[in-house]
Amino acid sequence: MVATLFRPAPGLAYGGLRGTSEATTRVFQVDDVTVTVGPGQGPGSLVGLVLIAGTELQALDGRTVRLIPTDRAALSSSMDDLGNFEFDGVPAGVYALEIELPDALIVVEELHLD
Repeated sequence: MVATLFRPAPGLAYGGLRGTSEATTRVFQVDDVTVTVGPGQGPGSLVGLVLIAGTELQALDGRTVRLIPTDRAALSSSMDDLGNFEFDGVPAGVYALEIELPDALIVVEELHLD
């Protein structure tokens, strides 16, 4: 399933992702899955949060998340029991983000990281 960038209606506010700047936090959605990504605390870090409506948080624990660059080997991480994931040492570039869920694979295409 391919997630698309979510553009909220004017006046609609969503809570921020911990450790990120609101100007660079992006929210992607596909069906009942919401993926929020943004820069982490340090240079070259990326943090994210996956939420699935009607799914217990523990179902995401240990699921694989991959950043796949166009010109080098993929980076891999795992979600914790709350749906959080993090990558450190990420070079700037264009990536695909793949998230393995219990019954689907979510892909965010062309994720631009500065």
